[in-house]
Amino acid sequence: MNREIKFRGKNKFYDNWFYGYLTKEKDKYFITENSSDFYQIDPKTIGQYTALIDKNGKEIYEGDIFHLGDPNITYAVVYFDTAFRGKQNGASSYVGLEGWKNCIEVIGNIYGSGVENVKD
Repeated sequence: MNREIKFRGKNKFYDNWFYGYLTKEKDKYFITENSSDFYQIDPKTIGQYTALIDKNGKEIYEGDIFHLGDPNITYAVVYFDTAFRGKQNGASSYVGLEGWKNCIEVIGNIYGSGVENVKD
């Protein structure tokens, strides 16, 4: 399997996101988009790229909130049982992402997307 390994994280000091390679130095996490610029990231917001895109062409990351057509039923992308899955809001059920990738529509993320946050 050949897939792009990258991460996203919210800047530790400002309200913006960075995408790229994740590094750790002592107790601080950084994302670099190239070899010269490093941005300190809030570790609670780090999410790995799933190597999938939603039906609108948006990359899907761990921590994203999505639905499968019914906007009243939302899921959060989590890593569970050796794979990325969608955890249904308010339930203990999961859906596999690969089989539903053509139906997934990302509508936000668990870090303050304007929709109800989904927690493990």
